[in-house]
Amino acid sequence: MYSEGLSTFIIIAYIIFAIGSGSLASNLATDKGRDGFLWFLGGVFFPIVSHITLVGLSSLKPSLENPLTIKDTTDVRMNVAEDKKTTKETLIELAKDNDWVVRKALAENTNTPIETLNELAKDKKRRVREAAEKT
Repeated sequence: MYSEGLSTFIIIAYIIFAIGSGSLASNLATDKGRDGFLWFLGGVFFPIVSHITLVGLSSLKPSLENPLTIKDTTDVRMNVAEDKKTTKETLIELAKDNDWVVRKALAENTNTPIETLNELAKDKKRRVREAAEKT
């Protein structure tokens, strides 16, 4: 009788642990842009392995702190360069962009640091230089 109650307790405790582990794995996966349901199952059946794997996996979502991690088109970088909410660090980094239209958009942004505008005023493209001088 004592062992029956103990085994029931162990089963209930494991179910609670498994659901908690699955939920944790699902949240970690969703935060990294991955399928939460599949990782929930992984967390339930292989809790330690799934958690270690998720911690080591890179995110599939672009970083909001550094939009330049988005490996996308010139249009995306140009929009970041034009955006008044873009951080100073990102604006400085955009000055090194290979596409002149991105540098021109950066030169037209009134929040671009003056040092960066001075660099852009010496750009090889005339349109970038003119935009930097106007701002």
